[in-house]
Amino acid sequence: MLVAHSATNWEMIDAVCEEAKKRENLYLDLTGSGLHFRALEVMVERVGADRVLFGTDIPFIDPRPGLGRVVFARLEDDDKRKILGLNAKRLFEL
Repeated sequence: MLVAHSATNWEMIDAVCEEAKKRENLYLDLTGSGLHFRALEVMVERVGADRVLFGTDIPFIDPRPGLGRVVFARLEDDDKRKILGLNAKRLFEL
């Protein structure tokens, strides 16, 4: 199960991370989220980079700020690669 807009606000981040800890098939999606300061790092710390996916709300929201938040996050490059596409490739068997 993929929870869209998982990083909408800190209340949502806390709730989805807690649920993801309980359910190994729950994945967090960054679509349309403002990604508050260090939110991505907190999500990865709590549930692991394997459970977070980058997404966009194209054509409604410009994807560049969201992409920049991932690219410049304080995460290992391997974790960024997972978030930016490898997780989706694995999950959707692409």
